[in-house]
Amino acid sequence: MTDQPWSLWAQLTINLLSVAFFISLWANLQFWFAAAIRPVRHLLFGLVMGLGAITSMLLSIQLYPGVMFDLRAALIAIASFFGGPASGLLATVISAAFRGWAGGPGMLVGLSNIVLAGCLGTLGYLAVGKNIRARHIVMLSIGTGAVWFLSLVALPSSYLSPSLVPLVVPVIVLTVIATIMAGLTVLQTKRAADERVLLRAAIAQTPDFQFVKNERSEFVAVNREVAAYNGFDRPEHMIGLTDFDLTSADRAVQLFEAEQRIVTTGQALLDFEERLNERAGERWFSTSKVPVRNEDGRMIGIAGVTRDITQRRKLEQDLLDSRDLLNFAVSEMADGLAMFDGHGNLTFCNERYRTLFPRTAHLRQPGVHIRDIMREVVRTGEQANASGLAAEEWIELVASSLATGGDEQVSLFDGRWLHLRTRATPSGAAMVLVSDFTEIKRSEEQAISMAGELKKLAATDSLTGLLNRRSFDAQLELAFEDSREGSSELSLLMIDVDNFKLYNDTYGHIRGDECLKQIAACLLGAVRGRDLVARYGGEEFAVILPNTSARAARETADRIRHEISTIAIPHESSPFGIVTASVGVATYTASSADMSDATDLLLVADRALYTAKANGRNSTHPRMA
Repeated sequence: MTDQPWSLWAQLTINLLSVAFFISLWANLQFWFAAAIRPVRHLLFGLVMGLGAITSMLLSIQLYPGVMFDLRAALIAIASFFGGPASGLLATVISAAFRGWAGGPGMLVGLSNIVLAGCLGTLGYLAVGKNIRARHIVMLSIGTGAVWFLSLVALPSSYLSPSLVPLVVPVIVLTVIATIMAGLTVLQTKRAADERVLLRAAIAQTPDFQFVKNERSEFVAVNREVAAYNGFDRPEHMIGLTDFDLTSADRAVQLFEAEQRIVTTGQALLDFEERLNERAGERWFSTSKVPVRNEDGRMIGIAGVTRDITQRRKLEQDLLDSRDLLNFAVSEMADGLAMFDGHGNLTFCNERYRTLFPRTAHLRQPGVHIRDIMREVVRTGEQANASGLAAEEWIELVASSLATGGDEQVSLFDGRWLHLRTRATPSGAAMVLVSDFTEIKRSEEQAISMAGELKKLAATDSLTGLLNRRSFDAQLELAFEDSREGSSELSLLMIDVDNFKLYNDTYGHIRGDECLKQIAACLLGAVRGRDLVARYGGEEFAVILPNTSARAARETADRIRHEISTIAIPHESSPFGIVTASVGVATYTASSADMSDATDLLLVADRALYTAKANGRNSTHPRMA
């Protein structure tokens, strides 16, 4: 190998390109494995980064046989920093195995370089967590460069010759550049994946029929309304299907041809109305489809929204069928109805329309312009939610809605809620239908309140009123994450009622249930307000103690056992003559090296409980996690 600086930079640049290739590879693979659980994705990330590190070593510069200069440290540090300990360990093991196989006099220094890079990334992961920013990546890159500098210094003195000097700056600089480049790419890819999930969630949960198709008219994304209408339980079951899979061949051909015209011409199809004869009767739908282009302007598909306008069409048909019947219906209908011409002047309204707006009823007369009516609304304060914009700006917004149409919920000064449905006619006029849905609004609020109560019940054990197992698992995960991120102590108590099966056999299950209720009351009375008490299953209970040391947790456990003994529930089948309990105690601290998640803490507490029971029951066994 030549020792010319430009040649060194050229070879290291090729090495840098290999790093870029594997980062790009992961950026594309990440979307393929988006549905996989996070630990699997992290392991895959570590695998790709480990293979990238091997490639970097294969393209390394070797001034001496077995002494490699490459950019492996960047990929290993990135694997640990973004993927966590599991990902970093896998990348480190893969890289170290290859370096060990390659051998040579620089093997030990090379292995140290790999291990230090992995440790550096892991420390960064533990320190920063999920809130990674660009400045953290810069700090990591500087640390990675320092790792390489230490590796160069650690080489045997026999290799520290003048020929090594030209390599120092290129290796360190490109290591820093590679780390920054890889880190920013992974960070941006992660953000893009999060935004993609957010977009899919938004589409899936909107009330209208919303869908996205590719240029071949295959469904790419649909919301729940579309899936339910077509008989599917989940929106993702429709991905890849076309209208040929969902409707008759004739209608599928019509839809396909219309969509292909959009793709070909780039012209949107707006508010296309069609009538469908279904088993439940005739229904009308309004559909808008617009072309979707990528950042380069290339057509990649269409996005559409369909609304059920059956009620509106029925009303319009009634208007056409009989004006006399319409006039009678309009005058007697429970809803308010108003018609505006293309210039915004009120041409007709029924009495109900005026009575719904008591402060401006005198002005809501044929011939009055919509802007004058809205200015009076502002002056009298009739509409409670009319002050979100500047007065004139809001008035212009209302006036323009006559031409565009739409639905709006209006809160009035007296606490009533009105629903305004504005529809533009082909002639440029507009019809406004006003409904008083105050009771519906109140019912919605009550439904929301009831939903909250149901959610609370779903998280509660029906017998004891404590948190159930599912809620306990979720709360323990949250508490563990808070403790790890905040470097605070977290204790967990696992409690088992001694000889409870014998209690049920002796006194029956009804008495057994009453016993469990009393135990639950004892637990609640023995802990702090911030502590979480759960029924773990059967006669087992659990208590989550945030910000609690091992000593304080032991004191709480002893207090619980004392309280249970104090109520002295008779138990003739127990050697103690009363109902007692055994408690296992586990505590997580920032120095707990063998802890990676809440499951580990739970296992430690469970082992401690087993030890307490093995020691004769009615005892407490503490154990540090």
